[in-house]
Amino acid sequence: MPDSSVILSYLEQRYPDPPLLPAAPGPRARALWFEEYADSTVAVAVAGVFFERVVKPSIFKQETNQAMIDEALNRTVPKVLDYLTECLGDDEFMVGGAFSIADIALTTPFVNFAIAGERVDAERWPQIAAYVERIHSLPCYAPIVAGDHPGQ
Repeated sequence: MPDSSVILSYLEQRYPDPPLLPAAPGPRARALWFEEYADSTVAVAVAGVFFERVVKPSIFKQETNQAMIDEALNRTVPKVLDYLTECLGDDEFMVGGAFSIADIALTTPFVNFAIAGERVDAERWPQIAAYVERIHSLPCYAPIVAGDHPGQ
């Protein structure tokens, strides 16, 4: 099952407690939107940096495309972080005041971002920097982050 949406559906059915999707229709739709946004926009923006800095030189033995990295860091990633800042506001979690699939989907790409040598600029986007750190530090999530990036 290579698609995150399919994996989520399987996990929700197989292990329904605690739920990763809110039960109420509005928050559930919002969580599913953020899962899709993470797949289609966040991951693409952040993964591009990871691909250029880590995958291309180490796996494919190709040169890094610095222009692509600059475009991502100066245009694409800031748009994503501005949008997420607006959506998060002063909340602890992205949807309904509770940890959900939205938080997993939105913060997971930032593990690879860190492996690529980048972090969310805490001066420019303090809420999102704190949010990513908070989610990555949760007891259910921290071992996964540590396994992917022992230095974090």
